[in-house]
Amino acid sequence: TDFPPDLSKEEMVHMLIEAKALGIKSFSISGGEALIYPYLDEIINVIKDCKIQILTNGMKLGDNYILKDIAPFVHEFVVSLDELPDIETSRYRKGSNPMLIFENIKKLKKIYPNIKISITTLLNNYNIFELQKIYDCIRDLDLYRWRLNYIFYRGRVVTSKNFIAPPFDIMAKEVRKIILKHQEEKPKFQLYALYMYDPPGRGSLI
Repeated sequence: TDFPPDLSKEEMVHMLIEAKALGIKSFSISGGEALIYPYLDEIINVIKDCKIQILTNGMKLGDNYILKDIAPFVHEFVVSLDELPDIETSRYRKGSNPMLIFENIKKLKKIYPNIKISITTLLNNYNIFELQKIYDCIRDLDLYRWRLNYIFYRGRVVTSKNFIAPPFDIMAKEVRKIILKHQEEKPKFQLYALYMYDPPGRGSLI
């Protein structure tokens, strides 16, 4: 599949200025991996008076450049973390280090305690029976939200043998355990499970 070329820095800046002129006050930056974009600080500078959300794999979250030049202007980081933070090599995300990601989150929160950090966990055959352990690990991270997502078979997931969705009945059963635990313990972070649980909206669907 041929993909269109990336926008140049100048094109991005122009689009952001136009968006602000139209009254847009919130921006979400994703990738690829947003934190390795070479001109990210210049992009952030254009919209630093707006609400900024960045989606990231978390691997660069603890770098000095991110902590010094990016994080002060970010409203929320949304970090992908699908495994227990006791391993250094992900079982299915190439180049990912769950232990480092976990430490980066703690480092960021120590420096910027008021910044919002959410974690997105992709439900799969590797982690479906580890959700309660992951919950216990992230409970004291002072997170904003923990989001549990399905696997959608599109993009690179289609050809990957690592992203395998568990049967829905098993997934629903394990997610229900997390929902009940969250309701009972009432930790600081919000819990959201795609199409299954949305407290600000309709609540539990399973």
